[in-house]
Amino acid sequence: MNIKKIITTILLIFISIPIFAKSVLVLYTSQPIEDAQVTVNTFEKHHPDIEVKWIRDGTTKLMTRIQAELAAGGETP
Repeated sequence: MNIKKIITTILLIFISIPIFAKSVLVLYTSQPIEDAQVTVNTFEKHHPDIEVKWIRDGTTKLMTRIQAELAAGGETP
């Protein structure tokens, strides 16, 4: 399984757990744009009360960004 699928799977697990459900959800993804949009559309179809904002970039850049946001006091995923 490649890293993109692993990250997507982990994110989908977290966003599927009701305790993490909030009115806005940020998805960090390295999927191709079309695939990411399908992921977001599917999630929003099953969770219409949650707005998904997504950030797309390369895996390394996303991991660096997430680590920086957490180090700066961002919310824990």
